[in-house]
Amino acid sequence: MCHLPQRRLIHCLAHWLLFSSAAQRRARSGNFHEEVPMKSKFAVAILSVMTLPTPIWGQALDPSSFESDSVEDLCVIVTDMDGNSLVELNGQRCHEYLPPCSTFKYPNAVAALEFGAISTEYDVLPFPGGEQYLEVWEHDHHLASAFENSVLWFFQETTRRIGVDQMEGYLGRIGYGTGDIRSTELDRFWLDGTLRVTAHGQVDFLRQLYSGTLPVSSRSQRIVGRIAVHETGPDWEFSGKTGTCILEDDRHLGWYIGHLTDGDRELVFAANAVGDGLFGSNLRELLLSGFRANGLLD
Repeated sequence: MCHLPQRRLIHCLAHWLLFSSAAQRRARSGNFHEEVPMKSKFAVAILSVMTLPTPIWGQALDPSSFESDSVEDLCVIVTDMDGNSLVELNGQRCHEYLPPCSTFKYPNAVAALEFGAISTEYDVLPFPGGEQYLEVWEHDHHLASAFENSVLWFFQETTRRIGVDQMEGYLGRIGYGTGDIRSTELDRFWLDGTLRVTAHGQVDFLRQLYSGTLPVSSRSQRIVGRIAVHETGPDWEFSGKTGTCILEDDRHLGWYIGHLTDGDRELVFAANAVGDGLFGSNLRELLLSGFRANGLLD
């Protein structure tokens, strides 16, 4: 009798079926070299299955659902909250250090709350004036609306209020990217400075943020989690932030990073790609489509 855990018990049973049935047949026939009987073949099949890697039941996603022929150098990473990789497309690209672009509004929003640049997500900052890239930016904004509409001037103001020393120390403490913010103006380092982060680094940051384990107050983390929500359903929630930068060769670098919950599943993800006329919003739609193809967010 095998006194073993369930997986080992099945393995033990398969061995017993294999050898006992073969021995009985050989004893009856006197032929110890005959073909393995059907019951033994079944046992061999059990043993073969047992040697395969154990999947994360209910967690696997189809990588092809996230592929696109129209997007250059596409990297996609999806992990669960324990860091188990569920999808990784273009692994080499996903380890490349790139400007975070407007995805930096995630850690920037946490810092704005943590250092008192604003007190709540609804503290309004007055529009400073001047023509803006988007008309929606030409208004007063609070943190929630500025995050949703990616309002550059709002986060430039909160960054100036935080100051270079506090921001640099904060990025080092949370382990975000290269942490280099002194190569250009304080209010532009995430766009055209030398701060760089990988897709893996983005996912690591998000996993800590959404599990409340960043070395900052739980309040700041909860608020940023709330303002990042993009779409909701009966039992699911999809959150994220786009980012787009223009590179030196005039191509666009696009990002989309975020978090989803669906029933008892909780995932974080990051995607980036380079292309002519590419925007972070293109990657958001690609990821939404990929998750829905896997039965999520329905």
